[in-house]
Amino acid sequence: VNTLRRSGSVVIASVGNEGEDGILCPAAFREVIAVGAVDFEGKAQGFSSFGEYENVPKPDIFGYGCDVQVAAPRSSSGDSRYVKITGTSIATAYVAGIAALYNTSEDLVGDALMKRLFETAVPIDGDMHGRGIARFVDTHGM
Repeated sequence: VNTLRRSGSVVIASVGNEGEDGILCPAAFREVIAVGAVDFEGKAQGFSSFGEYENVPKPDIFGYGCDVQVAAPRSSSGDSRYVKITGTSIATAYVAGIAALYNTSEDLVGDALMKRLFETAVPIDGDMHGRGIARFVDTHGM
């Protein structure tokens, strides 16, 4: 993780689906953006892991991770299929996509990218940690 961070990369990882039972590694590490899950009403989900690791509260940010419709493998007849999935892994994909948009539109990397993700997050209510729900704010006319 430290090698990636020194190169300007941002490491984004799922906190896990263990609730209060603890944050999974590498999301527990201070240098990693730890992602929790919210539903489409912006409510933190009880399955989404949260807590502290080495006195650092996690998750850092949230993404949509409840009943998210995604593409599934095609049926045996070749038809497109879609399924709804739930979990912090899909929430992490959402946050990583927003990070990619900031990297592309504003040429942000490393700490500057982390700062942008955190400062544009939409605050949420509740006891869970985190700066809010990740969102993309286009200030450069992408």
